[in-house]
Amino acid sequence: MNYWDGAPTRVGHRVIYNNQVGTVVLAIDDNEGSQGFPIEEWSTQGTGILIRFDNEALLLLNDSDEHLFRDKNDTA
Repeated sequence: MNYWDGAPTRVGHRVIYNNQVGTVVLAIDDNEGSQGFPIEEWSTQGTGILIRFDNEALLLLNDSDEHLFRDKNDTA
């Protein structure tokens, strides 16, 4: 999946979605998971990314939209 500007999303990226800050913990399209989020448990969702927000909330985003941005302070 890509950001709205076309750049690819990656596990570990710090993102802002709808004014909430979080981390991409799963990239289904890239078959990439992270600790606590194994791809095998989520691959049936088809496509998209899983964001874990700083308040511990999870969001499975199947398509990019204008509300998803990479955090400008991200160094990953």
